[in-house]
Amino acid sequence: MGRSMDDLIDFSSEVFRALKRENEQVLSNIANNGCDLTKEVEIIFESQYATIDAAKAARTELRKLNTLPSTGLHQVCDYSKTKGYCSVELSVEMVSNVQALTEIEAKMRYIDHLLGGENVGWEF
Repeated sequence: MGRSMDDLIDFSSEVFRALKRENEQVLSNIANNGCDLTKEVEIIFESQYATIDAAKAARTELRKLNTLPSTGLHQVCDYSKTKGYCSVELSVEMVSNVQALTEIEAKMRYIDHLLGGENVGWEF
């Protein structure tokens, strides 16, 4: 299709806008089910990697991209013995802003593509 993964971190690209539309729909569904999106909540973004070293490398690259606000937390969780993977989890307390959510998710997907991770998504 001529689109590259670099389009994910070009916040004016069609690839980014499509991801943003998906997130708008998810937030709309959440609001329609009674959640007040004007309140600050903890949002956790997650990607999975085969090894702890790969997850740590992803965390390093995400930090380089300034993926989170200064109050956010990047952590690596080693579930290799119980679930067969390691994850990078980004946690931030914020109001559910679709632009901010999509920027964080896009940066994670970009790093996942570069380093062989699988994006799981985000949740409250």
